[in-house]
Amino acid sequence: MEIYKITAGDYYYFGQTINTAKVRWRSHKCNFKKNRHGNNILQNIWNKHGEEAFSHEVLFSTEDKELLDLVEEEYIDKHIEDELCANISRLANIAPSQKGVPKTEEWKKKVSGSGNGRARAVVVNGVLYPTSKAAADALGIIPNRLTRWLRGTRKPPKNISVSYYKEQ
Repeated sequence: MEIYKITAGDYYYFGQTINTAKVRWRSHKCNFKKNRHGNNILQNIWNKHGEEAFSHEVLFSTEDKELLDLVEEEYIDKHIEDELCANISRLANIAPSQKGVPKTEEWKKKVSGSGNGRARAVVVNGVLYPTSKAAADALGIIPNRLTRWLRGTRKPPKNISVSYYKEQ
Protein backbone atom coordinates (compact mmCIF):
# COMPACT_ATOMS: atom_id res chain seq x y z
CA MET A 1 0.00 0.00 0.00
CA GLU A 2 1.37 3.36 -1.01
CA ILE A 3 0.84 7.11 -0.87
CA TYR A 4 1.66 8.76 -4.18
CA LYS A 5 1.86 12.24 -5.62
CA ILE A 6 0.81 13.17 -9.14
CA THR A 7 2.29 16.37 -10.53
CA ALA A 8 0.58 18.01 -13.50
CA GLY A 9 2.20 21.23 -14.62
CA ASP A 10 2.22 23.38 -11.47
CA TYR A 11 -0.60 21.41 -9.82
CA TYR A 12 -0.19 18.35 -7.62
CA TYR A 13 -2.42 15.70 -6.10
CA PHE A 14 -1.96 13.19 -3.27
CA GLY A 15 -3.55 9.78 -3.37
CA GLN A 16 -3.29 6.28 -1.95
CA THR A 17 -3.55 2.79 -3.31
CA ILE A 18 -3.68 -0.69 -1.84
CA ASN A 19 -1.87 -1.85 -4.99
CA THR A 20 1.28 -0.20 -6.26
CA ALA A 21 1.41 3.41 -7.37
CA LYS A 22 2.31 2.12 -10.85
CA VAL A 23 -0.95 0.15 -11.06
CA ARG A 24 -2.95 3.11 -9.71
CA TRP A 25 -1.28 5.47 -12.21
CA ARG A 26 -2.49 3.20 -15.05
CA SER A 27 -6.02 3.52 -13.67
CA HIS A 28 -5.71 7.34 -13.54
CA LYS A 29 -4.44 7.38 -17.14
CA CYS A 30 -7.30 5.18 -18.32
CA ASN A 31 -9.81 7.59 -16.77
CA PHE A 32 -8.02 10.62 -18.23
CA LYS A 33 -8.06 9.08 -21.71
CA LYS A 34 -11.81 8.40 -21.41
CA ASN A 35 -12.34 11.97 -20.13
CA ARG A 36 -13.91 10.47 -16.99
CA HIS A 37 -11.45 11.37 -14.24
CA GLY A 38 -13.08 12.51 -10.99
CA ASN A 39 -10.73 15.46 -10.56
CA ASN A 40 -11.63 18.25 -13.00
CA ILE A 41 -8.39 20.16 -12.46
CA LEU A 42 -6.23 17.19 -13.47
CA GLN A 43 -8.63 16.19 -16.26
CA ASN A 44 -8.46 19.69 -17.78
CA ILE A 45 -4.66 19.63 -17.68
CA TRP A 46 -4.66 16.19 -19.34
CA ASN A 47 -7.07 17.39 -22.04
CA LYS A 48 -4.95 20.46 -22.76
CA HIS A 49 -1.38 19.15 -22.38
CA GLY A 50 -1.58 15.35 -22.45
CA GLU A 51 0.36 12.70 -20.58
CA GLU A 52 3.71 14.43 -21.01
CA ALA A 53 2.59 17.14 -18.54
CA PHE A 54 2.22 14.51 -15.77
CA SER A 55 4.58 12.69 -13.46
CA HIS A 56 4.01 10.53 -10.40
CA GLU A 57 6.09 9.39 -7.46
CA VAL A 58 5.74 7.20 -4.37
CA LEU A 59 5.96 9.16 -1.11
CA PHE A 60 5.23 6.48 1.49
CA SER A 61 4.73 2.70 1.74
CA THR A 62 3.17 0.61 4.50
CA GLU A 63 1.17 -2.54 5.10
CA ASP A 64 -1.04 -0.81 7.71
CA LYS A 65 -4.28 0.55 6.14
CA GLU A 66 -5.08 2.85 9.08
CA LEU A 67 -1.61 4.35 8.92
CA LEU A 68 -2.00 4.76 5.15
CA ASP A 69 -5.17 6.87 5.66
CA LEU A 70 -3.54 8.94 8.40
CA VAL A 71 -0.42 9.69 6.37
CA GLU A 72 -2.45 10.63 3.28
CA GLU A 73 -4.62 12.98 5.34
CA GLU A 74 -1.48 14.51 6.81
CA TYR A 75 -0.11 15.25 3.32
CA ILE A 76 -3.45 16.68 2.22
CA ASP A 77 -3.94 18.80 5.36
CA LYS A 78 -0.47 20.24 4.95
CA HIS A 79 -1.17 21.32 1.34
CA ILE A 80 -4.96 21.73 0.89
CA GLU A 81 -4.87 25.53 1.29
CA ASP A 82 -2.31 25.84 -1.52
CA GLU A 83 -3.97 27.02 -4.76
CA LEU A 84 -1.96 24.42 -6.66
CA CYS A 85 -3.10 21.45 -4.57
CA ALA A 86 -5.66 19.61 -6.71
CA ASN A 87 -7.08 17.44 -3.92
CA ILE A 88 -10.82 17.96 -3.58
CA SER A 89 -11.31 16.62 -0.06
CA ARG A 90 -9.37 16.69 3.19
CA LEU A 91 -10.42 13.10 3.86
CA ALA A 92 -8.41 10.11 2.74
CA ASN A 93 -9.99 7.31 0.78
CA ILE A 94 -13.42 8.85 0.15
CA ALA A 95 -15.65 7.58 -2.60
CA PRO A 96 -15.27 9.80 -5.69
CA SER A 97 -19.04 9.86 -6.22
CA GLN A 98 -22.06 9.52 -3.99
CA LYS A 99 -24.32 8.99 -7.00
CA GLY A 100 -27.00 6.45 -6.19
CA VAL A 101 -26.35 6.57 -2.44
CA PRO A 102 -29.58 7.26 -0.49
CA LYS A 103 -29.55 10.76 1.04
CA THR A 104 -30.63 11.48 4.62
CA GLU A 105 -33.28 14.08 5.41
CA GLU A 106 -30.56 16.13 7.14
CA TRP A 107 -28.46 16.12 3.97
CA LYS A 108 -31.48 17.07 1.81
CA LYS A 109 -32.31 19.97 4.14
CA LYS A 110 -28.70 21.16 4.12
CA VAL A 111 -28.41 21.30 0.31
CA SER A 112 -31.95 22.58 -0.27
CA GLY A 113 -30.81 26.12 0.51
CA SER A 114 -27.85 25.99 -1.83
CA GLY A 115 -29.66 27.00 -5.00
CA ASN A 116 -31.54 23.80 -5.75
CA GLY A 117 -29.52 23.27 -8.90
CA ARG A 118 -30.45 26.64 -10.36
CA ALA A 119 -27.76 29.04 -11.49
CA ARG A 120 -26.88 31.70 -8.92
CA ALA A 121 -25.57 35.14 -9.72
CA VAL A 122 -22.02 35.86 -8.59
CA VAL A 123 -20.20 39.10 -7.76
CA VAL A 124 -16.47 39.22 -8.54
CA ASN A 125 -14.57 42.40 -7.65
CA GLY A 126 -17.85 44.34 -7.73
CA VAL A 127 -18.94 43.00 -11.14
CA LEU A 128 -22.18 41.00 -11.29
CA TYR A 129 -22.21 37.80 -13.39
CA PRO A 130 -25.38 35.77 -14.06
CA THR A 131 -23.67 32.44 -13.24
CA SER A 132 -20.48 31.19 -11.64
CA LYS A 133 -19.49 29.75 -15.05
CA ALA A 134 -19.72 33.21 -16.62
CA ALA A 135 -17.62 34.65 -13.79
CA ALA A 136 -15.04 31.84 -14.06
CA ASP A 137 -14.80 32.38 -17.83
CA ALA A 138 -14.24 36.11 -17.30
CA LEU A 139 -11.48 35.34 -14.79
CA GLY A 140 -9.93 32.70 -17.04
CA ILE A 141 -10.22 29.94 -14.43
CA ILE A 142 -12.08 26.66 -14.29
CA PRO A 143 -15.55 26.89 -12.67
CA ASN A 144 -14.57 24.37 -9.99
CA ARG A 145 -11.93 26.77 -8.66
CA LEU A 146 -14.45 29.63 -8.36
CA THR A 147 -16.96 27.35 -6.66
CA ARG A 148 -14.35 26.44 -4.05
CA TRP A 149 -13.72 30.14 -3.40
CA LEU A 150 -17.45 30.80 -3.09
CA ARG A 151 -17.98 27.91 -0.68
CA GLY A 152 -14.95 28.90 1.38
CA THR A 153 -13.08 25.62 0.90
CA ARG A 154 -10.26 27.54 -0.81
CA LYS A 155 -9.17 31.13 -0.41
CA PRO A 156 -9.17 33.34 -3.51
CA PRO A 157 -6.08 35.41 -4.31
CA LYS A 158 -5.85 38.62 -2.28
CA ASN A 159 -6.72 40.77 -5.31
CA ILE A 160 -10.01 38.91 -5.97
CA SER A 161 -13.24 39.29 -3.99
CA VAL A 162 -16.04 36.76 -4.66
CA SER A 163 -19.54 36.24 -3.27
CA TYR A 164 -22.95 35.05 -4.31
CA TYR A 165 -25.24 37.91 -5.28
CA LYS A 166 -27.86 38.68 -2.63
CA GLU A 167 -30.94 40.57 -3.74
CA GLN A 168 -31.79 43.51 -1.50
